[in-house]
Amino acid sequence: MEKWQCQQSSKFCETLKNKNPSDLQHWQNEHSKYFTECCESKNDKDLKDYDKEVKINTKDIFEKDLENGKSSDLEKRTQWNAYYRMIIPLKSKGNAIIKMTFEMSKIEKGVTDQDIEKTKQFILSINKTWNNNFTLLVTDTQNQCCTIKLPIQFDIQFAYKGEKIPNGERNPHKIALYKNIPISPEGIDRPRLERGRTFILATDPNPYNKTYTFIHEFGHALGLPDEYGYDDYIDSILQYRKPDGSLDSTQYSAFHNGKNRPLGDPQESIMGVFNSCRITERQGWVIGIAANKVIDNKRYQCDIIFNGNNNSCSLWKK
Repeated sequence: MEKWQCQQSSKFCETLKNKNPSDLQHWQNEHSKYFTECCESKNDKDLKDYDKEVKINTKDIFEKDLENGKSSDLEKRTQWNAYYRMIIPLKSKGNAIIKMTFEMSKIEKGVTDQDIEKTKQFILSINKTWNNNFTLLVTDTQNQCCTIKLPIQFDIQFAYKGEKIPNGERNPHKIALYKNIPISPEGIDRPRLERGRTFILATDPNPYNKTYTFIHEFGHALGLPDEYGYDDYIDSILQYRKPDGSLDSTQYSAFHNGKNRPLGDPQESIMGVFNSCRITERQGWVIGIAANKVIDNKRYQCDIIFNGNNNSCSLWKK
């Protein structure tokens, strides 16, 4: 069971003005009292479980401009809002959960029940890849030594049109399923997530109709960018924001004309390399940003711990 931790014992001793910190019994008694009062007071109105649908604009998640310093019109046009429900159990403890439902809202004539079932299984496979990679670290800023670590789990569900939304969102994501992929105004002719809300999918033998594409596009539903550029000739520079909103100093080169990095590149990730199954720390920061919006209390500060890339590449064989 996850629990609040008092991690800075030296600070604790200073705070309590303990004149004899070497007296172990005294320290333990005072620590127990302090722990209860500081971290888990029954009268603490802020200490509760938080459950909210969050909306985040991508400008709060990353910055991406051409390397010549100019803004890309296409990048501006493709900014979007990410929506999902997030549960953070500060009081009851357990897992922090991101809930998202994809509802089958449009089915083109000729799409079979078998096609729909296959799409459903693709959607459900998202959980297997994104789970177990991150932990939410919450710090009580009124009492800096009080922290709790909550494993982050994804609960991605599928719903048929008209069916009750299993995750309870007011604004579920949509799926439009075609026999052949319609070309977007930008000329994109493969499965995609439009405006961060609608999966445009098809049943044709498109080489992108595979698990990788669903996992990558789900990253966009979280608010993550493509780690490649859209301009025909000029590379872009990409910087992510950390959970506290500050801009990370690392700049990633997003190659022009949608060029991917090779597998094995030091900056390889699922958002920039075709068929990569590598999820990185920077892909988790958006969850910390979302968590701070969900709690919406300056007393608590959320950060992300990267557990390592814990998904299975075997999925990419499908």
